[in-house]
Amino acid sequence: MGTESICLDEKESPPEPTEDHGHAPADMAAAEALNAADVVQPQSDSETPDDDPVKKLKEALEVARKEAADNYDRLLRVSAEFDNYKKRNAREMCELRNYANESIIRDFLPVLDNLERALSSSSANGAQANNSILTGVEMTLKEILRIMEKHGVSRVEALEQPFNPAFHQAVMREETDACPENMVTQELQKGYRLHERLIRPAMVAVSAAMTKAPATEETFQNETE
Repeated sequence: MGTESICLDEKESPPEPTEDHGHAPADMAAAEALNAADVVQPQSDSETPDDDPVKKLKEALEVARKEAADNYDRLLRVSAEFDNYKKRNAREMCELRNYANESIIRDFLPVLDNLERALSSSSANGAQANNSILTGVEMTLKEILRIMEKHGVSRVEALEQPFNPAFHQAVMREETDACPENMVTQELQKGYRLHERLIRPAMVAVSAAMTKAPATEETFQNETE
């Protein structure tokens, strides 16, 4: 009897209490609901329909297109300015090559004048002229003219030409009936051009119409009668 009562006591002993972690089932459900609320955040007031990413991309594309158009216009202007610069530079270089020797040629002109005067004086003296000197001066003059012509120097046509103030300098007027008025009758000093630029105008005499003699007193009386 004593043994049986001991076994019954052992079988009917209550279960040992489990370890308490400090969370009841109700507390665990509340925690899960709180975590879910943290994951799904409500839409903030700052997020408006204007923050649409598609709209932002369209606006950025429009700005990029405008910048591209401005850059293209700027490129066209710069290209045109550079083209004008190249043309202007080429023109200036051409003028520099053509007229770089202008001052030297100016210094040659008095030499030409002296040679021509010597030739004219020798021809006027006739037999007294020294033929060898005359021939040497003529050859020198021809050589100088050849060299100057090689460098673009040419004479201004003046004698028996209509007076042109752009190329001729009138120093006297000569009354004559041999040619029309305002014609060059004498070339006192030759003019020269370097390519298309006038270096020195030709010094000339220009024809003028003959003036009528004043009527005498007798002629005037006859006309009145």
